[in-house]
Amino acid sequence: MRARSLSVAMLAAVLVLPAGGTSASAAAGSTSPTVSGVSATYKTSAFQRLKRMKRTAPAPLVVAPVTAPTTAPTTAPTYSDRVLALTNAERTGRGLRALQPSPCADGYADRWAVNLSTLGSLAHQAMSPILSACGASRVGENVAYGNVTPEQLVTMWMGSTGHRANILNAGYTHVGVGAVRTATGRVYGVQVFVTA
Repeated sequence: MRARSLSVAMLAAVLVLPAGGTSASAAAGSTSPTVSGVSATYKTSAFQRLKRMKRTAPAPLVVAPVTAPTTAPTTAPTYSDRVLALTNAERTGRGLRALQPSPCADGYADRWAVNLSTLGSLAHQAMSPILSACGASRVGENVAYGNVTPEQLVTMWMGSTGHRANILNAGYTHVGVGAVRTATGRVYGVQVFVTA
């Protein structure tokens, strides 16, 4: 059962600390990027990987923000809202404070989810622009894709060491969540964690 779920969804996580800090990461599946250490080398290699993916990227996919099914669409929580609520439930259930929504981190998460869905692959975005733009001292990111509900997405992240570490990091204060569903039903989910 576990092997099947990993073939349906791919995960990647990265944690970025200020200069001189340490990092942790994890990925599930053989094609997910793995990062060990945070440095200019990582940022360069991520940028180069993204450039290679753009050169070989498939035709753009039709994408749309993901909303939960409901009879009242104007008041329906979005997929991202549900991921935030589930993430905070994991944290508060373990005695950690809930993460506050960050409009700045949301913008980065939303744009990156759209970008990943267009590329049809997983990669991490550069973290230093987020540190600067959001006035953060620390930033981390979880990304994943699959034909999954918000509950399944958060369960997958909690089942992976690096993703779980980001979700349960007591140092984070805010989060942005982005989610995009492609025409095939695949959801690309992004969490951008920041310490304000």
